[in-house]
Amino acid sequence: MFAFLALFTTLLALTTALPSPLTFAKFGAPIHSLAAVTANCPHKLFNCPWLLTGITIYNPPAPPEAATPWVRFNFIDYNHRLRLETVCYGDLVNGTTQGGYVLCADDRVAFQLVGGPTGRTMMVERVYRDRCLGEPPYNYGTAFGQNNLSMPASLPSTAGGLQVQDQMFVTITGMA
Repeated sequence: MFAFLALFTTLLALTTALPSPLTFAKFGAPIHSLAAVTANCPHKLFNCPWLLTGITIYNPPAPPEAATPWVRFNFIDYNHRLRLETVCYGDLVNGTTQGGYVLCADDRVAFQLVGGPTGRTMMVERVYRDRCLGEPPYNYGTAFGQNNLSMPASLPSTAGGLQVQDQMFVTITGMA
């Protein structure tokens, strides 16, 4: 017990002898704490949902030897400080994207379409950089959201069928 108290006293003496973290002289400039970085940041980074527009799913005619089913849509993030628009496209196997998330044209956005022909869910994730999260390399985060598609049945034709949904809002449901 005595040894523990001696060690604790030594550590306490060492920490009080170190320079203040805000004025570390070796670097010649102040080092800012996370509290100082985030003091002027709003607490709510995502205050409106993402918008997906022009959601289109192509189903080729049977047999599908010559064509591959696909999905395409526009992703729009209207959130202040994070505005972004990009196009997303991915091939489908059995009505879903395979192998996890598919990167969009702007690789900060990815999506996954899950479910089947009668009910599909669009899952979207977005990587973002924001000074309010901290200093590099800790200034990156990922936001997640999902919503169910409400598309009409595909109309069969000799050229295949299209399913189109004009728009859909995706509420951000999680952040990491």
